[in-house]
Amino acid sequence: MEKKFDKKFTWVIKDFSSLQSVNILSDTFVVRGCKWQLNAYPKGNKGQNFVSLFLEVAGCGSLPSGWRRHARFRLIVVNQRSETLSRQLEGQNWFEGKANGWGFPSMLSLDEINAKDSGFLVNGELKIVVEIELLEIIGKVEVNGFHLLSSQVESVSRMFEKHPETASEVHLRNPNIRTESMGKPFNKKITWVIKNFSSLKSDQFYSDIFVVDGCKWYIYAYPKGKDNDHLSLFLEVGNYESLPIGWRRHAKYSFTISNQRSEKLSRKHQSQQWFEQKSPGWGRLSIMPLNELHAKDAGFLVNGDLKIVVEIDVLEVVGRLDVTEETSTIIETMDVNGFQILPSHAESVSRMFERHSELASEFRPKNPNLRTAYISFLLSLIETMCQSPQELSQDDLSDAYGAIGFMRDAGFKLDWLEKKLDEVSEKKKNEKSFEAGLQEMEEELRDLKRKYSDMEAVVQKEKVKMFFFLTVTYHCFDAKDFDWGFTTMLPLDKIHDKNGGFLVNGELKIVAEVYVLEVIGKLDEGGEESESVNMLEGDDGADSNDLLEVSVNESTDVNGFQVLPSQVLNQ
Repeated sequence: MEKKFDKKFTWVIKDFSSLQSVNILSDTFVVRGCKWQLNAYPKGNKGQNFVSLFLEVAGCGSLPSGWRRHARFRLIVVNQRSETLSRQLEGQNWFEGKANGWGFPSMLSLDEINAKDSGFLVNGELKIVVEIELLEIIGKVEVNGFHLLSSQVESVSRMFEKHPETASEVHLRNPNIRTESMGKPFNKKITWVIKNFSSLKSDQFYSDIFVVDGCKWYIYAYPKGKDNDHLSLFLEVGNYESLPIGWRRHAKYSFTISNQRSEKLSRKHQSQQWFEQKSPGWGRLSIMPLNELHAKDAGFLVNGDLKIVVEIDVLEVVGRLDVTEETSTIIETMDVNGFQILPSHAESVSRMFERHSELASEFRPKNPNLRTAYISFLLSLIETMCQSPQELSQDDLSDAYGAIGFMRDAGFKLDWLEKKLDEVSEKKKNEKSFEAGLQEMEEELRDLKRKYSDMEAVVQKEKVKMFFFLTVTYHCFDAKDFDWGFTTMLPLDKIHDKNGGFLVNGELKIVAEVYVLEVIGKLDEGGEESESVNMLEGDDGADSNDLLEVSVNESTDVNGFQVLPSQVLNQ
C-alpha cells in the first residue's frame, strides 16, 4: 500500500498564459520545520515547449554548513475537469547546498496546457499540488527563531503552539545562546493557525503531522464545507497505511475554533472514538456555519488567520506505536564531572574543569537533563565570547553578561569568564574609540579639503583680476585708426570653464573704462562743457574708482594748425 505523504501544498498560478517572466516562485511553506518553495518556468527553463517545475529548499543561504534533507515528493499539474487526467511525477532526492532543488524540466507540454477545454487552465488559472514526505534531516532546523536538532522539531513546535508567549521576553539575540535555552516540552494540545483562510483555493487543507503519546496524527479541514455551508474538521491517524493489520487507537479529542477577541465565544466540539483501518479519521461535518466564521468583527478571523486548537488523550493503543524508544534517535553522551556531554565536547569540557576546578562545586540541580542543558548553555556562551570583537555587537555583550548572571544563580563560579568578558568589552570599547577618532580625522580632512577648495577659488579669481588689469593700454584714435582693442582678450576655454566664473546663468559681463586725455576737433555732444570720465589706477596710486575732472575745450584752425582759442591772438 502506498505510503502517505507528510503534507500537501496547493499553488494556483493566475493568468498563466500571460506570464512574461522566465520563472515564478510560490509562497514559502513549511513541512516539519523545514521551509520549501516551488519554482516554475512557464516556458521551460531551457527554451523548451514544456513547463518546468522544481521543488526547492527556501532560504538555504541562511542554513548552517553541512545541512542536508532527504525527501520523497510528488509534483502534480492538476486537471481541473478530470482528476484522472492530471499530470503527476515523483522523485526522491537529497537536497543540500550544491543541489537545493529537484524537479522535472519537461513536466507537461505547453500545447497540452493551452489546448482548448483541456482542463488544465480554468479561468486562466493553473493549479499545481506538491506532496512531501521528509525521510531524514541533517543539520539544525529553525523554529520560532531557535535552531534545533531535527529530533526536537515536533516537540518544540508543539510547545510554541500551546504556549505562544514562551519566548516573548527572551532578549538573547545570539543564535548559539538562544538554541541552548530550549528545553524538551511534552504536550497534548495542538494549535493550528491557517493563514489567509478566506483566500484558500483548495477544497481540503492539511496540518503538519504531530505526535501525541507515541501516535502520529494530523488535522484536515474543508474551508468551504464538505457538501454544505459549514466548516468541516477532522482528526486522522498519520501514515496509517504503514501500520500493521489490526491496529486500533481509542482516543478522546476536542476541536476548538478560537475566537481571538473573546475566548468565551469560541466554538468547541468534543468526542471519543476508536480509530482503525476502516475509520482512520473522525471529526465534524458541520462544526460552524461559514457565514458566522466570515462575519466582520466576529473575532474568528483576525488578520485573515483562523486558529484551531485540538486536544487529544490517547486512551488505548492496539498494535505498535508510531514513535517508540527503539525507533527514536539515540545520541551517545559521555560523563565529565557529573555532566552528560557529547563526545565532541569532552576534551574542551575536561580542560575547563582542570583549569577551574571549583566551576560547578556549588551547582545545585541534580536532574541529569537539567545538568546537560546548563553545561550546553555554558559551552555556547564560551563559543560566543571566542569571536573577535568586530563580530560581536553591543547586544551580544549585554546578552553574555545576562547569561553569566543566570549561570551564577544556578551555582556556577564564573569570575574567570566574567574577567574574559570584561577584556572583550574593553577591546570593543577601544575599537569604538579608535573608530570615533578615525571619523574625527576624516572630518578634519574633509574640512581641510573644503578650505583648500575655497583658497583655490580665491587664487583663481586673483588670476582673473590680474589678467584683466594687464589688458589696460593707451592709444590715439583718429580717422584712420578709429577702433582699437585686443584680438586675444581671453581664451574661450577660460570663458566656458564651469568653475571659471565668467559665465553665470549663461551671461558674459564686459566693462569698458575710458579716460580721455585730449580731444582734437569737435566733441560729439555739448560745447565747451567739461565731462567726468573714469580712469584706471595710474602711477600716482589713484584708484580706478576715483573720479577725475578733465577739461576738454574745442580747438580752432590757424594756418592749418589746431590751437586753443586762448592761443589765437598770441599767434
